[in-house]
Amino acid sequence: MRLIIVSNRLPVTIDDVPGSGHKRSIGGLATGIDSYIKRIKLAQTDFDEYLWFGWPGASIKKEKREAITEECIARYSYHPVYLSKKLIEGFYQDYCNKVLWPLFHCFPDRITYDTNSWKYYQEANEIFYLELKDKIKDGDVIWIHDYQLMLLPQMIRKDFPNAVVTFFMHIPFPPINLFNHLPKMEQEGLLNGLLGADVIGFHTQDYTQDFKKCVSKVLQIDCSQQTIRKAQRKIKVDVFPMGIDYQEIKKTAKSEACTRIKAQVRKDLPACKIILSVDRLDYTKGILNRLIAFNKFLELHPELTGKVVLMLIVAPSRGQIESYKQMKRNIDEWVGRINGTYGTHTWCPVIYQYRQYSFLELCALYGISDVALITPFCDGMNLIAKEYIASNETDRGVLILSEMAGAIHELSEALAVNPFCPDELVSALTTALAMPAEEINRRNKKMHLRLRSYDVLKWADTIFTTTSKTVENRYGNKKKVLNAMIRKAKIDQYRWADSEPVLAVL
Repeated sequence: MRLIIVSNRLPVTIDDVPGSGHKRSIGGLATGIDSYIKRIKLAQTDFDEYLWFGWPGASIKKEKREAITEECIARYSYHPVYLSKKLIEGFYQDYCNKVLWPLFHCFPDRITYDTNSWKYYQEANEIFYLELKDKIKDGDVIWIHDYQLMLLPQMIRKDFPNAVVTFFMHIPFPPINLFNHLPKMEQEGLLNGLLGADVIGFHTQDYTQDFKKCVSKVLQIDCSQQTIRKAQRKIKVDVFPMGIDYQEIKKTAKSEACTRIKAQVRKDLPACKIILSVDRLDYTKGILNRLIAFNKFLELHPELTGKVVLMLIVAPSRGQIESYKQMKRNIDEWVGRINGTYGTHTWCPVIYQYRQYSFLELCALYGISDVALITPFCDGMNLIAKEYIASNETDRGVLILSEMAGAIHELSEALAVNPFCPDELVSALTTALAMPAEEINRRNKKMHLRLRSYDVLKWADTIFTTTSKTVENRYGNKKKVLNAMIRKAKIDQYRWADSEPVLAVL
């Protein structure tokens, strides 16, 4: 059985420059799906083959596309979807980044609307579909990811009415009063596009309910039941909080290479408590509020001069957008202000790095940090919070987590804060740095159990089990593509029939 994965980006950046190589992405989506692909290769899933469609991350000359596609399929089972520079600008930069991203993260004041961008969004989804169309085989399961491709499920459904399609949204879904900011035609287009899938997944119950309310209000479809009925089809809308590759993270955190990095950082900061902040550059992440809070924290605790540092890691992102450039300037100014006000000739209170860190480097930083300060204003999940806990032993590492992050529902033992309130961040930092080891251990043990039990493999398997149950009535048990999935679902159902669920919070 073959799994077709479709996402806006491939997990590598591919260009046509000889010898440049293929640089891998370490984003949450790419890392998570890559972990699942490893299990496919090890025959640990119901799939024995996969093909991943996505934009290669660069503009490729037409005369080189065929050769690059052949190489990518043969080497990685990746199928590049080529988009022109003009289309990338209109589709990705103008519509995805300037309309959907701020809208879905509840920042309507940051929307910059170009009337042509919707047409580019439609065109890009159509190009993805045309690349898929000739490759879809009977028996494939098609797994589409994220807000850039919301029109794709319905395009597939139109020509392949019996296709097995599941869609997962990695970012929040906005409430109806914000979704209504879009023109009515676009609201209907996006919702109808998603309803082409058999299963639509979100990280949290709140996002699921917001989506159903939008469908009910905009499309006038009854969404009061567990499933949505449309054109004599049943569409399951459910909660699937994305997991991490817990065992791989533990393995990396205990590796010799990781231990060497930890030792070097500790050598440079022998007497300091380390507060870690890791994000990519984005206004949804609350980075400036974090710096404002740390500034106030140092003001209130002069006794900690020389004894605590904020390690601020910001990964470059969307640097061509002016608002992101301004945000970077604001961060630079606040870092300079804090270091200039409180720093000494032997102590720099904010250690600031504006660059992309490797997974190995991040695991090392997670493992040596006493506190992780993760306070987004709005976040679909936030896998960094989960990775931080997994990288540490249970008796060390205090997680301060925004109550606006999807991960808070699984990591309820973290110190939850309102990211808009610097005073709460200051209070949480004070509590975290003084927390006894016994209390840290009590909290972290529970979070470790959840992360280990519901990892990325379990996340994906739960999605596919739900998909098999949703389409079982439509196809019947004789449908070849579903035999393995249905069998697994029934075995799991029998196995857990008399057992308590491992994750009560799920």
